[in-house]
Amino acid sequence: MSVIQVIPFVVGGVILVVGGQTSVGLSWIAAGILLVFIGAVVNAWVLLVEILR
Repeated sequence: MSVIQVIPFVVGGVILVVGGQTSVGLSWIAAGILLVFIGAVVNAWVLLVEILR
């Protein structure tokens, strides 16, 4: 799952460096931030709830 979370950052960074549309690159980075947040919540839930069962 952590590899999937990095892909939007890489794509957004490449778009920004190559000189593409800034809004598209920043949108990819925003999607990466959301994926990292969702992944962190899922991991925290597994560690806090599932292990205590």
